[in-house]
Amino acid sequence: MPLQGKAKPNRRLSRTGRTAVATDFAGAERSSRAEIAALNSRIAREALLVEALNAVPDVVLILNTNRQIVFCNKALFAYAGTRGTTAVLGKRPGEVFGCECAGVGPAGCGTSRFCRECGAVQAILRSQKGRPAVQECRMTTRGKNGARQAVDLRVWASPTAIGKNRFTVFTLRDIQDEKRREVLERTFFHDILNDVSVIRGYAENLRDGLVRAEPKHLDRLCGYAHRVSDAIEIHRDLLAAESGRLAVCRSRFRVAEFLEGIALDMRQSPPARGRSIRVQAGPECGAIRTDPRLLSRALVNLLKNALEASRRGQSVTLGFSREKDAAVFRVSNHGKISPKVSRQIFQRSFSTKGRGRGTGTYSVKLLIEDYLKGAVDFVSTKAGGTEFTVRLTNSA
Repeated sequence: MPLQGKAKPNRRLSRTGRTAVATDFAGAERSSRAEIAALNSRIAREALLVEALNAVPDVVLILNTNRQIVFCNKALFAYAGTRGTTAVLGKRPGEVFGCECAGVGPAGCGTSRFCRECGAVQAILRSQKGRPAVQECRMTTRGKNGARQAVDLRVWASPTAIGKNRFTVFTLRDIQDEKRREVLERTFFHDILNDVSVIRGYAENLRDGLVRAEPKHLDRLCGYAHRVSDAIEIHRDLLAAESGRLAVCRSRFRVAEFLEGIALDMRQSPPARGRSIRVQAGPECGAIRTDPRLLSRALVNLLKNALEASRRGQSVTLGFSREKDAAVFRVSNHGKISPKVSRQIFQRSFSTKGRGRGTGTYSVKLLIEDYLKGAVDFVSTKAGGTEFTVRLTNSA
């Protein structure tokens, strides 16, 4: 993801390297292995504390002032799939759980620009100032088979001291089921229920003879029924994609007709009211080979977001071009995404629209990169607006 504006790095002095390390958020310093081992031994002497923490079902870590793990309870081994403390001590939380952002920063977990929005790092830093904190944390990790996995956590960070040593007691709880339930409740109890109510109204009016079975009424009835079916299929496909069970069915199709079909359907949707959709793809674009259903899912999500971010009277563009050996799809609008949003936009459960949202752009990245083996990116500036690109290199 491109950096929206140049981040001002924090200059910190590494205790081990004795050189200044620029980071985009938290400090870079790390304690030596000997220092970590000494702190671990000090905590191990607190037998009652160790026994109590091992009895807690949630993952509990004790961190030093450099955010490194100096103790973990047994719950970590089952959750993270690690064996013994040797593979854990000295690491930071994101490094143990395989967070993608842990490898982006110059000094590991907490030092990238994306870490500025991480609830875990924020809570730890707050606790180091003497104040307990509770936050939600979203991480994207990679499973053993390389599949993308979205992790939703609730974290607690509390300052404590043992002798002269200051620590942070860091507790994590998996809340993925809670987040999925919020999305399903929002979808079925609000979005789908609204459409079903419209279908029911049309059906009752037709039955009672209050409206005639004219093509325009039947078209609207079919349109709402299609939206209900599509909403259910979207969630079914997302669950299948996250579990690695989603089938990819490639076929060859003409790009111009494909994009015109997407635009035609979206022009009838609520987000398009008062806004226009332009398609930039002529017959010279030819045909490509990929899964049209998964590609359509991704482009519809991007197009919907672009429409919702546009004001009435503005237009959104859905375009296509060929670049060397790649087929490139573009969705652009006149709005600008803030740096804070841009750093989280592809994370599951993140949304600017409230709770129960946040699967749109996340599912785009999941479908395009993990299943169609392409790439998703965007640029956003005040002068040029926002443009998302979907690049497919294996679609000849």
